[in-house]
Formats: sequence, C-alpha cells, structure tokens
Amino acid sequence: MNAPVVETHHPLRRLGSSFNIESFPLLPLFYQAPRQRHRWQEPQHLPHKQWGDIFFDLFYVAAAYNLGIVLQQDPTELLYFLGYFLPLQSLWMLQLLRDGRFLFATGTVWESALSTLRFLTVACAVLHIRPSPTDLFWFGVAIAMGLLWHGISCFEIMYCQRYCPENQMKRDEKEVEQEIMEEEEVDPKEEDKVDPSSSHHDRHPQRVVDLEPAAWDTAVTTLHIIGVPFGLVVAAVIYAGRQKFTNSRRRLESNEEEEDPVVMYLLLASSLWIILYHAVRQIMNDFIFQRDHKRSVVPINVEYAIHRYGEWIMLMLGETVLSLLIVDPVHHADYYITFFAGVLSIIMVEYLHFLSSPHDPDHHALRRNIYGAILHTTTMMFYSASLIVLGASYKMLLYELVYEHDDGYGESHPDRRSVLERVVFFQRTLAGASSPALDDTEYRQKRIAILFSGSMAIVWICLDILILAHHGWENLCAAWKESRSPVLVGMAQMGRWSLLIWFVSLPQYVTEPKLLSLLGVIGLLGQIVLQMIMYTLCPKNPVHKEEEEINRVLEYANARLRVIKSS
Repeated sequence: MNAPVVETHHPLRRLGSSFNIESFPLLPLFYQAPRQRHRWQEPQHLPHKQWGDIFFDLFYVAAAYNLGIVLQQDPTELLYFLGYFLPLQSLWMLQLLRDGRFLFATGTVWESALSTLRFLTVACAVLHIRPSPTDLFWFGVAIAMGLLWHGISCFEIMYCQRYCPENQMKRDEKEVEQEIMEEEEVDPKEEDKVDPSSSHHDRHPQRVVDLEPAAWDTAVTTLHIIGVPFGLVVAAVIYAGRQKFTNSRRRLESNEEEEDPVVMYLLLASSLWIILYHAVRQIMNDFIFQRDHKRSVVPINVEYAIHRYGEWIMLMLGETVLSLLIVDPVHHADYYITFFAGVLSIIMVEYLHFLSSPHDPDHHALRRNIYGAILHTTTMMFYSASLIVLGASYKMLLYELVYEHDDGYGESHPDRRSVLERVVFFQRTLAGASSPALDDTEYRQKRIAILFSGSMAIVWICLDILILAHHGWENLCAAWKESRSPVLVGMAQMGRWSLLIWFVSLPQYVTEPKLLSLLGVIGLLGQIVLQMIMYTLCPKNPVHKEEEEINRVLEYANARLRVIKSS
C-alpha cells in the first residue's frame, strides 16, 4: 500500500481535514489507512483551506446561540451553561488534535460515514441544549457517542500502525534528517525560476508520512484521555434516563420537572478530566519519569491549530453579533445607543484579541513549549465561554429596553412584555416554573449586570493569560525591564488592573442597560489604549530578537554558499 500523493487542486481537498486518495473512481474505495502530517524533525507548513472544518464549526455557532438562550431564560444558571458548553468544546478540541496530527482519506466510504456520524452527533447535542431530564438524557447520549467515534479513530490508528505494511519499518533518525534536507534543498538555478507570486503551498507541497511508533502511544494516550470522561458521561446518561423514564408519570401528573444538578456535575467532571489530564501527565513525565514527550507523541501541525483557533474565535464573535441583530428593534434612542455600543464593543474585543496575539506562528504559545500550549488550550475554553456569555448579556440588555419603551409609532403595547416573556423566556424555563430572576425587574437587571461585567472581566483576564502563554513570565519581565520607561509601563499595567477591578464592581452601583453598554465601550477603549502604550514602550521580545538575528545570519550564509557553488 503506497502512500497517496496529495493533489493541490483535487476536489476532495474541499471536504475536510484529510489527504486525497490517488484517484477518484466511480466506485469509491471502502478504506485507506491514515497517515501522519509530519515528523518532529520536519518543517511545518500551513495546510490548504479545509472547508469541512468550517462546516463543522457552524454547528457550534448554533450551540452558542442555544447556550445564550439558557442564560437568557435564567441568568443564575451558570452551572447548566458550563455543563453544556465544556463537553461540546471538548469534542471540538479532540477533533482538532486528531486532524492536526493525522490525515484521513475523506473520499473513502469508511471515513465519510464516520465524519457523517460526527456531524449528526454534534447536531443532536446542540438540539438538546435544554435543561430538562429528557433533553439532558439525549444530550448525554450525543456526547457519549462523540467520544466513542474518537475512540474508534484511536483504535484505527493503532491497528494501522502495527499491521499496515508500510509502517513495519522503523527508520533511523539520521536517514529521516537526510531525506528532509534533500527535499528542502533548492538548486540556485532552479530557485531563480520560481515564480514569486506562486503560493507557499505550491513551493512546499504537503508531505504524507507513514505512521511512526509514536502514533501508537499517541492513540493510547488519547484513549486514556477519553476513557474516564466516557464513563462519567455514561453515568450521567443513566442518571438522566432514570429521571426521564421512572418519574415520567409523576411529572405528568404534577406538570413539573425536578431540577437535579447531578447530571451537570458529571458532565463538568468529564470535561475537567480532559482539561487536567494533559497538564498532570506532562508534569509527571518531566519531574517523575523524566521522559521526552517527543518520543511518545505525534507532533501536531502548529500552524493548522493556530488557524483553527482563529476560525473558532471569529465564529464565537460572529455569534455574539448575531445575538444583537436578532432582537426586534424599538424606535427609541436608548435602544439604538445600546445596540451600536454593543456592536462597537464586539469590534473592539476582536481588535484586542489580535492585539494580544503574536503575528508570527513561531512566537505562538503552541510552538513555544508544551506548558505554554497546555495553558493556551485550557484558557481558550473559558475564553470562548466568556464570549458567549458576553453576547447573551448584550442581548438581554436590549430586551430590557424592548420591555421598557414603546415601538415609536405612538402606540403603547402593554402586552408586549408579557408576550416576550412567555415566548422568549418561559418557553424553556428550568423545571417548568417561573424563575425568580424574571419576577422582579430590579433583581433581573442586577443579574444581567453581573453577567455583563463578569464576562467582560473574564475576557480581559483570559487575554492576559494568553499573552503569558505566548511569551512566558521571564520574557515579559525582561521586556518590562528593558523598556524605554519601566515606570510608565508599570503604571499602564496598574491602570489595566484598575480597569478590571472597577468593571468587576460595576453591578454594585450600575444596572441601567444603556449606561452599562456605554461603560463597556469605555472600558474596552481604555484596555486597548493602555496595551498599545505598553507595546510601544517595550522592546521586542529578546528571545524573538535573537531568533531573527540567527535567521538573518543563516540566510546570508546560504546566499554566499549559493554564489560560491554557482561560480
């Protein structure tokens, strides 16, 4: 079984994170073995655009919308929000790790069927983001099936690594390095013929690598990661099923459902296991077993992972804008001020996100070291959740103004509020009863203000943690000491922390929707200005500067060597 050749413009490239089969017959192949993206010694290149990845992410946009409704129906139910979001996000992260390390032949019947089952599983989970025993049961079933599909992929990799003929030969590291050097070497005469306008991928085609022995260890580790969560999710399904089937008659007679958080605790525990496993395992390998993770882990394509995280954040921000756009407007100045302040705030969050991210993939946390990658991955989960909460809180601020004002045509609608509450809120209220957060206007607005200020503060905290993951504590301290004005940089950082503390305390004295939205714009503007001042005064990261100097010397040496060879 020969390794397939990747064709740049083959139509199967548009189907997802995969490599192409060698031909596109009328009767597709049933199965073809997966491959690695690359080895540790090889240079990494960004793969071609995978439209199947974006299609997969669109299911999560719908999930973010439904999660916003969970908060809208009762701003106090953060447990249910996290219990739904973290398991779904864990499935997305496992898919990223799978596609970032291995290439699967999408054109085969086997992989197409497995991909379809993944889509159906996520769709089922998104559909049942509703806090009732029936929906919790089917949500848990969907999450368990999603973990099961990843387990099947792990067994597939283990089987192919051991029994596929092309994976039986263990290659020497020097042989691999020599092969890479020969592939990367460019003849000076041929280099002049390369069209500068040609794409990076045309000059550096994506390689397809047979499965190394580390693929077996990676698959086993992934099974360890999903094994305990699978058991916890199955326990949650059994518990929710007992509520669904054994108490159905009593619920029908009383017309209510009991609110039992045990299922949510089990789902949260399954997600926390996935989050903590990587960190605990790496600490044990470093300080107890003293193992090199490169010998037992297949490398992930860092540029692919960075690209996927960027798409994910953009979709979460897009859902936040969608939350603002779907609210029926009222023709009143307060509504439009709040609406445009919300849109402007989301734009500023997007700008602050890219301001906090490195522009060069070599300086990204995923490439800096393993602990930076773990910190980045964990932070991104809570950062994404805070963006969803922020969008839901903006939507609730707009609904408060819809309740308060007329439609602007001189006709007051006294029934408008009750209708909206029945349709939007009470339609999916917890336990089939009214929530205390909806009965009193002052109490409800206080809870909305807490959600708004808390989610905004968590966004700022997560962005600071991401900066720490990208650069490291030592490099940040070195940049501060070598800045043109360490005192001014310290004052700017103190100002950012003061803004954070002020925003956390905001609900104690501000609950009016319009004022909250305007203060959100002011807080974001202050964060951006202070961060730009710090970046202007601080020098470039010393480690990054040293790397650039080394690269310039190497480029000059290679150029001189080519001149000598040509002469």
